[in-house]
Amino acid sequence: MKNKQLLSKRTIIKNNMDFNKIIKFKIGKEDWEMPLGVILLLGGITLAMIIGGLFMGFKFGENLQ
Repeated sequence: MKNKQLLSKRTIIKNNMDFNKIIKFKIGKEDWEMPLGVILLLGGITLAMIIGGLFMGFKFGENLQ
């Protein structure tokens, strides 16, 4: 019984996302390194700005007619 509980705790710990993991990528000739959490944060902010711009553009277009 203890072995099964210990095994399940280990798999839970291994399945957590590591937001501090360094992601390496290349843009043009420049090499970049960023933590995964920062990349996800930038992606979320970008999506929020796009959705906000679409909504505000739609509202602006409605007011012109």
